[in-house]
This record gives sequence, C-alpha cells and structure tokens, in this order.
Amino acid sequence: MRALTSYMCVIEGCENLRSLNKAGHSQGRLCGIHRGRKYQNGDVNASVRPIAQDGEGHITASGHRRFTFAKVIGTEYEHRLVWRAHNGDIPAGHVIHHSDGNPLNNSIENLQCLSRSEHRQIHARQG
Repeated sequence: MRALTSYMCVIEGCENLRSLNKAGHSQGRLCGIHRGRKYQNGDVNASVRPIAQDGEGHITASGHRRFTFAKVIGTEYEHRLVWRAHNGDIPAGHVIHHSDGNPLNNSIENLQCLSRSEHRQIHARQG
C-alpha cells in the first residue's frame, strides 16, 4: 500500500486528499476544491465563486441573479424576492417563471407563478 502522502493534493500548503472516482482511483493530482477551481476558472487558486457580502448579489451559472442574506434567509434569487414583495409567498410546488426567457429581467410584469409541471412543459417546448 502506498504512503498516505502520495494521495495528498499537490498544491503547496493544501492538506486535502486527492479526488477519487467511484472505483477509488485518484482523479489527478489535485483535491476536489482545487480541481473544481481549475475546472471553473482555469486557475487552482481562484475563488470558485465570488464571496458575496450580506445583501450583495451575483449572477449564477444559469444566468439568474442571487443575493446573500446570511443573517435572515441565506441566499435567494432576485425574481423570487420580487414576486414575494408583490404577491406574498410562493405556493408549495410552484416556481417563478420569466415570461420573456431573460433571467435578469425581474420586473413583476415579466414574472409568472407556475406549477413545476407547467414550468417543465414550457421549457420542453422552448428546447
């Protein structure tokens, strides 16, 4: 059996074990954190996602704006905040849909409350 140090991430100062696949084989010379950073940003030392301060937002990979409210609710999508401000709580099993398909257009006129199945049908038609 190999020494445990041979399974350590090769980034200086990192003490994490390398990523392993389902068969238990090493997936390279990096741990999961540095492997994800390299995959997303091309730089093992880059932050995977900008760290948002309380009340700050960032754009997700799907193009939606998400805000951080650490002391209140954690993180929340802007379109859900806008909907709740105008219409109250979102019913269980429902999602907020952007009518024009632009996830950054969060004006109340562009938002619809749909059941998950209705939402899936719309996006299946749009392809």
